[in-house]
Amino acid sequence: MLPQVLFISQNSRTRRVYHELTQNITCEPNSARAIADALVHIILTPPDLIILDGALPIFEVSMFLEVLQKKPSLKRIPLFVFGLMERRHLFPADTKFIETNNDFVRCLQDFCSTV
Repeated sequence: MLPQVLFISQNSRTRRVYHELTQNITCEPNSARAIADALVHIILTPPDLIILDGALPIFEVSMFLEVLQKKPSLKRIPLFVFGLMERRHLFPADTKFIETNNDFVRCLQDFCSTV
């Protein structure tokens, strides 16, 4: 079974670029356009990896992180943040912050090859 990867972004262009970047990576990419949609997806079908768009509003991100941290089964899901994100201290210590498309592809390939 392919690794399930969920990308969360409110921007349709960013979600489209995400899908283009994942075309040559052995994973099953999914996307959500809102934090609420993502939480429903994660609870029903927990992904192997969550990738947050760094442009998401920090208030919504902090609420999202709070929900993930409260559920032990969701707390274990690795988290990548793609793009610049303020308030990095809010994120779990093992969160990976990615700023370029090339780093994104490399990190995702590395992750998918180990799952």
